[in-house]
Amino acid sequence: MSYPIETDNVTGHKYIIDVKRRRSICSIDGCISRAQRNSFCAKHLQSYNNTTKNNNRIINSKTCQNLRNKKCSMTRKQSQINRRSALSVKTLSNDNSNININQIKQIFSKFQDHLEQNLNNETGPQATELSIEIDDDTKSESSIEYDYTNPLSVSLPINNIQHRHVTIATIYLQDDQWHQFELFIKHFSLYVSLSNNLNVNSSTTHLLIDDSAHPLQCTFSKKIFQAVARHIFIVSVRWIEECLLQNTIVDETPFEIHGDATMSTMHLARHTSVIPLFSSFMSFAIDCNSFQQVLTRNELAELVILSGAQLFDPEQQISTKIQSELLLVLADPTADRHRLENKYKHWHKNVKFLTPGFLLKSIIYQKQQPFEDFEL
Repeated sequence: MSYPIETDNVTGHKYIIDVKRRRSICSIDGCISRAQRNSFCAKHLQSYNNTTKNNNRIINSKTCQNLRNKKCSMTRKQSQINRRSALSVKTLSNDNSNININQIKQIFSKFQDHLEQNLNNETGPQATELSIEIDDDTKSESSIEYDYTNPLSVSLPINNIQHRHVTIATIYLQDDQWHQFELFIKHFSLYVSLSNNLNVNSSTTHLLIDDSAHPLQCTFSKKIFQAVARHIFIVSVRWIEECLLQNTIVDETPFEIHGDATMSTMHLARHTSVIPLFSSFMSFAIDCNSFQQVLTRNELAELVILSGAQLFDPEQQISTKIQSELLLVLADPTADRHRLENKYKHWHKNVKFLTPGFLLKSIIYQKQQPFEDFEL
């Protein structure tokens, strides 16, 4: 006797119908054996499982091979960079004279142009280029949660790599790097977590960036400034590749970012000093809406607090009648200095009117910069 066969339009499963019951059958055409799991009978289920295992084995093998190939390629690039650096150091060491201030200025001149062009040049062509480069790192003001926790008040991570938790924020990852990052998070889920909305905050320990175009270099951006101000690790995406290859959380120090192309002799490594960048006797007033439409007023205020200084509060000045030793007013380079003087001289005797580049460059170098380079 033959029975009609129906197919469920939602699940796609096949059923054999008789007058007494409705029985699920194998989804393979021509097979009417009872279905076990995944709508297959016992015979076809075993064949399906074997095929799936083989496919997964091939995919995992290709993923590991891609990681090894990329590691070899980056190792060759790093070797070339190290050889060029060694030649540069040898050239300097053969020079009988010491490196003077003019040589130092020449080394970092491009960074000065990138970050701020002294006085009236902040809105020039290179400023526009900087904004374009970091647009992807910009979020609307309403979507940002500000975290003013001073990094120096938070205990530093335990040196033992195996006994600490890693919280990661990211910037500029490519599609294949996102895939590796997802594997990394899943594989080390006991030790690694994502920073809230992938932003840099007080819980973040690492900022992960793509340096495939220029090994151990980066473009300065909002998250870079925040990471340096919080004294956290800024590392290459190659760090997670190495962790996956070795199947353990490895030391991130060899993968720390040096800076941009002009900072090859410096290092944006995490500073563990307990000394704040600015004195608490120094206060800042933010008299601009943003810096090059990249860092908002609130984000500049956050960087001020993270650097150890105080924010100027007129109401507090009235109630306490205590003034800080120095008031630094951050304003647009096109601001009317006469208007600013009339506004702040009433509140403070010792006032400097500077562009926001003073704050940002001081953070990058972890050293207070000369006022005269940024005065209006």
